[in-house]
Amino acid sequence: MWGLSGLEDDMRTGKIRNSDIIPPCISLIRDPETFTACSPSLQDEANRLTVEDEVELVDGRCIYWFSTQIRDTDDRYLGRLYLFEDITERKNASEALRRHDAIMGAVNFAADRFLKESDWKRQMQEVLERFGRATDVSRVYIFENGTDPATGNLACSQRWEWAIEGAAAGIDNPDLQSIPYEEFPRWCRKLAAGRPIVGPVWTLPDNERVYFESRQVQSIAVVPIFIHQQWWGFIGFDEDRRERTWSPAEIEALQAAASIIGSAILRTMNEEVYRNPVERSPMGVYLMQDGYMRYFNTRFADIFGYSRDELHGCAAQFPLVAPECRRDLQERYQALLSGDTESEHHEFRGIHKDGRVLYLENFATRLWFEGRPAISGSLMDVTDRKQADEALRSSEERLKVLFDYAPDAFFLTDMHGILIDGNRAAERLAGCPKEEFIGKSIVEAGFVPHEEYFKVEAMLNRLAAGTTAGPTEFFPVRGDGTRISIEAMAFPVTIDGQSLVLISARDTSERHQLENLKKKAFLQIEENVEQLAILNDTIRNPLTVIIALAEMGGTEIDRKIIKVAWEIDAIISRLDQGWLVSRKVKEFLKKHYA
Repeated sequence: MWGLSGLEDDMRTGKIRNSDIIPPCISLIRDPETFTACSPSLQDEANRLTVEDEVELVDGRCIYWFSTQIRDTDDRYLGRLYLFEDITERKNASEALRRHDAIMGAVNFAADRFLKESDWKRQMQEVLERFGRATDVSRVYIFENGTDPATGNLACSQRWEWAIEGAAAGIDNPDLQSIPYEEFPRWCRKLAAGRPIVGPVWTLPDNERVYFESRQVQSIAVVPIFIHQQWWGFIGFDEDRRERTWSPAEIEALQAAASIIGSAILRTMNEEVYRNPVERSPMGVYLMQDGYMRYFNTRFADIFGYSRDELHGCAAQFPLVAPECRRDLQERYQALLSGDTESEHHEFRGIHKDGRVLYLENFATRLWFEGRPAISGSLMDVTDRKQADEALRSSEERLKVLFDYAPDAFFLTDMHGILIDGNRAAERLAGCPKEEFIGKSIVEAGFVPHEEYFKVEAMLNRLAAGTTAGPTEFFPVRGDGTRISIEAMAFPVTIDGQSLVLISARDTSERHQLENLKKKAFLQIEENVEQLAILNDTIRNPLTVIIALAEMGGTEIDRKIIKVAWEIDAIISRLDQGWLVSRKVKEFLKKHYA
């Protein structure tokens, strides 16, 4: 976290004290004065306060820190404990959720304004301002599609705009009228297909990048507006002050904003058919007052599987809510109506007409309707997303178990061989927890000797070409001095858009030992077989002489000697036969197992 891992040993042995590492840490903090202001008081032994706070580092990370005194059982001061945690991802996720909620609050505001005003154009400037402040951008604008007067081809013109103070405005710029889509064909294709255009300007194609860079725009989010399935135009969000990445939740909320605007335009275009600006919204929009549903759109009824007629006169939403969620929902609505809260964003479970459980995301706000408080809200069916998320989590957990408990060692590295992760078998192979080798190269971690690094380079070259590398054998030396053999294969993988390497490694030391023993056994067998042949000849030669001498004697004892000698000769013959079989066995073993 602080880049001080190389000082761990010195800190443990006392060569370096806390006061020695504070300066390099302070240099990493964006606002060091605020952090150091509390340092003297914390060093005071009499200060028993427990302190916690957050600091931002110069690289943008957010760090939570906690400090408390350490005292022994006799209340003697021993020192002060400091704990630090990188909460950057949590803060980013929280900020994305906050912006998502703010945008949905602006969507509810727009729905309320469009409900009260039959002419949506009168409300557009205020609605755009709400969208702009909710998204915290420099500029919000709406372009309407039309035709180029000169060519008759499809073009777009700016109709409305809101910008923060100091941001360049373009509403009066004639260059933003009748812009032919021929200049931006990609926009025409994507927006007409209902897909947003989102991202930092530097990631756009050259012609688009040059266009926005000339206007000092750093990031954009452009969402199409549809009127009854016809592409009407688009709403755009420009950020001039900094580069920005839009989260999926924010993009989803921007699409809801575009949908609300499209519904409002549709209402004005055909008031008799579409009585409400949110009638065609993809979200279930409702108005609740005095415990009853005063209004809800078709989508609201569709979510629960009913027709609008079936739900008329429904007492609030509670018959549609799962029993275990009704009390919580009632308390939230009561807090809105009493003014304790201005808006609500939460999830609850509903009941479909066929009995299925629905997961619903609810955005509600308090308003005055016909002189009395009411609740206006938007309901989104997130059942599929919830089930997909649960399936993904379950799949990830299963894969994690398979990865951790695989018998072979698995390592994850970057394309330069820096270790990122490893399973339990990898820890056994390394002889240490993975935390000790993560961040090191495979050479520094001791998995590959320096003299064999050329093999790693060859594998990396194959991986860079997109092909599997290996199997390749390495012979590292363990910490206890024993040399082992490792057989490794490497596979190119992509995780979260990043090119990485998955390495499968297996300790083949025991296999090599068995192979050596097998070779020695073969040699011993061959030697024994040859010795057997020599031994047979060595015995038979003097035996032949004994038989000849006994035959010359002709006595009873000589005849007994001859009989025993021939029995010995028969045994030797059987040994000769065994030798022939042994040679065949030896040849078979050499052929199939050597």
